[in-house]
Amino acid sequence: MKKIMPLILCCLFCFFIVGCGKDETKDFTFELSNDEQGYIVTSYNGSKTEIKIPKKYQGKNVIGIGENAFSNVSITSIFIPETILEISTISFSNYKDLASIQVDENNRRYASIDGILYSKSKEILYHYPRGLKEKSIEIPSHVMRIGSYAFQNNDKVKHITFLGNLKAIETGAFSNCSILRTIYIPSTLTSMGSYVFSKSNPELVVHIPDVAMTTGWNQKWKDDFDGTIRYDNGYSGGEIK
Repeated sequence: MKKIMPLILCCLFCFFIVGCGKDETKDFTFELSNDEQGYIVTSYNGSKTEIKIPKKYQGKNVIGIGENAFSNVSITSIFIPETILEISTISFSNYKDLASIQVDENNRRYASIDGILYSKSKEILYHYPRGLKEKSIEIPSHVMRIGSYAFQNNDKVKHITFLGNLKAIETGAFSNCSILRTIYIPSTLTSMGSYVFSKSNPELVVHIPDVAMTTGWNQKWKDDFDGTIRYDNGYSGGEIK
């Protein structure tokens, strides 16, 4: 018995070491960044729907998530560690089941509230996941910018209202939103990117307080959009299709 016990303890210790040393990077493919300061996630080859991005790979920080990194799987949630400094958010728009993006509180570039991806200051809304079920949403007053493709391909949201302070909407932010019906642009908006409503619901009505607001916007802001632009200050041109 005295000889058996040390053997059992040794086996348990080895099992513990192996378990603790589980490779969290084995299901990911990485590419060294151009400045060689860290690695970019380029693909995920596992089967989990709840994904946690690793912090390290081959001794360097994992600092970015590439475009279409998760194109081979159906993901429902993703956890972003403190090391991530760059995310190609357009890649998230392809995942209809993604309902939650969570960010480590120590990340200095990004943050999340209720599963929505923001800048650390929460002034930029980077991505609104397609898996969220709300039909009518209000964008909080702390948001000053809607990032490029932030709502692209959304097929849940019908009505959007901004609570104030919005300054900019970037390229393709509401493109291909298939059931979006109304959106109210606040008078604070000074910048609008190109193709903002491209290929969205033709029944969408975009309410703009004053036609004069549009003079400084990208001239292609309403290109490829078949819905209605309504100037609520009684612009003599009426509704512009």
